[in-house]
Amino acid sequence: MLFNDAERLSFKDIQEVLKTDENLLRNMLDSLACKKIKILAKSGFQGVVSTEDEFFVNDAFKSKIKLLTIPAPMVKETFNREKVDIDRTHAIEAAIVKLMKSRKKMHYIHLLNEVMIILQMFKPTQMLIRNRIESLIERDYMERDPDDSNLFRYLA
Repeated sequence: MLFNDAERLSFKDIQEVLKTDENLLRNMLDSLACKKIKILAKSGFQGVVSTEDEFFVNDAFKSKIKLLTIPAPMVKETFNREKVDIDRTHAIEAAIVKLMKSRKKMHYIHLLNEVMIILQMFKPTQMLIRNRIESLIERDYMERDPDDSNLFRYLA
């Protein structure tokens, strides 16, 4: 639709109209102009999309296939350590609550071992599990037994 009004559009013009991130637009234009199916042509070096390039409809493009599948742009997901840590704390708490809900009472060592068995996708440290237990105690999901400090009772 962009090329109905203009024959050539610069990278910046396309970015202004679409109001999108530069890296995402670069990936989208790369899939349209530099991959196997070249619906768009571009000025400049053919291998890489840069912000200085101009794009235009590739009049020489022909296909024997009536229905084309354009490859989706590859979006690289960035690794976010904080998000991973938050997800892991939720997983640990969910495992603890699940165990305590089914057993009602558990000793610390048994709870620790069961949580380690449930969470085989990553290995939480004992300190991290202990911190999550304390957090659940503070939020009234469970409590320590008054007579035995290593025994926990489920409340919620």
